[in-house]
Amino acid sequence: MKMLDLVVINATLFFTMENNLRIHMKRLQNKPNSKKYPCDICGKQFCFQNTLIKHKKKEHSEATEPCDACDKIFYSKQNLNRHKKAIHMPELFSCNACDKVFSYRHNLNAHRRVKHHVGTRHDRENMA
Repeated sequence: MKMLDLVVINATLFFTMENNLRIHMKRLQNKPNSKKYPCDICGKQFCFQNTLIKHKKKEHSEATEPCDACDKIFYSKQNLNRHKKAIHMPELFSCNACDKVFSYRHNLNAHRRVKHHVGTRHDRENMA
């Protein structure tokens, strides 16, 4: 998996998959000038219809996906499964440069890239 980064004003976005960067860039290119998808419940406006749908589900719907291992309830099966994997049956990924431990390999890879410059130009220059 190829880690990519995109520097923007006042922030850095990290993409663990090249396709995620392509999707992000396409959204920016096709972004309308005005937010044309208003929430009919609270009035908040969104640039994309799928963002409005996620907002309504999270903010205005009742959570219906309970975790069978604890008392948390989630708004989607995807979030429930992500919670179970990270909290109740984690496969842990340890950083070999420090004591940090992560539930997801992509989080470890992002950490190593940002904190230890592993896989970056800075890393390659130091190896030469």
